[in-house]
Amino acid sequence: MQTSGPIVVMEVPEILNVKEVHSFMEELGPLLESNRPRVVLDCSQVRSMESAGVEMLLCCLEEVLKRDGDLKLAALSPEAEVILELMRVARVFETFQTCEDAVRSFNAIPTDAVPQDAPWYANVFNERGRRCVNLADGMMDIHTPDEHIAVEDLEAMVDVTLALVDAARA
Repeated sequence: MQTSGPIVVMEVPEILNVKEVHSFMEELGPLLESNRPRVVLDCSQVRSMESAGVEMLLCCLEEVLKRDGDLKLAALSPEAEVILELMRVARVFETFQTCEDAVRSFNAIPTDAVPQDAPWYANVFNERGRRCVNLADGMMDIHTPDEHIAVEDLEAMVDVTLALVDAARA
């Protein structure tokens, strides 16, 4: 394991079976419980991944998101890419060619560099007829407890977001 400032970079084992997942999580687990964990998993050595490995990746992502953090996968081996595609979870993760790129992505746009007083963040969804809630960093006390959004609208926002990501990668 190495750290890059507050960003943790860990190498994923070559074989991700139940035994290796347990051992790996003993080391990674406590790091996921910190406030706003930022984790990069180096998948360059992965040669075999069982369903327990995929479940571990999803659980790690869930844990960091619960704590307002993020998890990114880096240097995916061809074997890891195939398994994630076959399990239909590849699009869930943000992936990078190298660990360095993944670490840099955490600091791509500082929150304080983005104007927070304009409603620009919702325009892409509103233009498509989707009600939007801003879930970005740096926004404090902008919503009331009475506000709500339908699950269908959230699902539609995810679809739009994924389409934008796909378009940006093309």
